[in-house]
Amino acid sequence: WYPEDKIWDLVKMTPGKTRSGGSGGITIRLMCADDLTKLSPINDACKWTATFSTSYYLTHIHRWPELCLSAESSDGELMGYIIGKTDIGAEGLFVHVTALTVKGEHRKRGIASRLMSQLEMVGANKLGALFVDLFVKEINTRAVNYYKGIGYVTSRVLSDYYDDCNALDM
Repeated sequence: WYPEDKIWDLVKMTPGKTRSGGSGGITIRLMCADDLTKLSPINDACKWTATFSTSYYLTHIHRWPELCLSAESSDGELMGYIIGKTDIGAEGLFVHVTALTVKGEHRKRGIASRLMSQLEMVGANKLGALFVDLFVKEINTRAVNYYKGIGYVTSRVLSDYYDDCNALDM
């Protein structure tokens, strides 16, 4: 994924319609420390989600606040989140997606796409990132297909990155 491939004015950090057309009352906002108490129901329900220590999440929220976002319903339910960070590689500054998770009953509503778009937009426009990358389990075909569908391509395979399989660097 490279910034010039995207149209940046489509995502706003306010409630709005989801891709599926429903109003949904979904707000994309900066993640806060209070959100960490709401992550377990989201993380525990998905076998693919990597979970981290509280201090790991807090470090991300503190160091890269604009890359740590929550999707919240109008009644305050945490529906999903994304955490990212910046790094510097051979090509320059880039954003790495550390985790993207949407609660099962809220999938297929465009929430993941809104979170990804906001992270991409901030990365490119505010931070000057040259690209966004992520690691995904090679056997998680649903996620791999999702990322391919929004323009990501596999740049390399990381053998035995996870305990049970390889990772795709996209």
